[in-house]
Amino acid sequence: MTVPGAVERLLQTDAVAVLITVNHDSSPQASVVWFEAHGDEVVVFAERATRKVGNLCRDPRALLVILQPGVPAMRGVPDYALLHGEAMVEDGDDVALRDRLAGRYMGLDRYPFAPPNSEWTIIRFRVHRIGGHGPGLREKAAYGGWDLP
Repeated sequence: MTVPGAVERLLQTDAVAVLITVNHDSSPQASVVWFEAHGDEVVVFAERATRKVGNLCRDPRALLVILQPGVPAMRGVPDYALLHGEAMVEDGDDVALRDRLAGRYMGLDRYPFAPPNSEWTIIRFRVHRIGGHGPGLREKAAYGGWDLP
């Protein structure tokens, strides 16, 4: 499976993502998250007690919205990618992932916000469809996005 080049480049920037999950009452729940991308998989860490983790354990469907950082918006709308897919929650901590993301987003060697006795999870988001707006995205987004095998 190949992620389109424009999306792959966006995933390698310091953009944060908005992870949208489905609440028990079917309403959307949004969380701003740091992420790391590996092909068609996006990896996020989260504390076990968060709503996003509970939602994903019950219903793995999710959407990641990633806005292009530092690019002026054309007609008021910045370039963005919509990553539709499903997430799998794994119990356990990945200190190296947290530290890499602290470096990417904060310029730090270590993640500074780990409360003692926190239970951590790793969220592995598998991308099934991509849409959005921007160079390399406009054409396909108009027709519902890329469906990925």
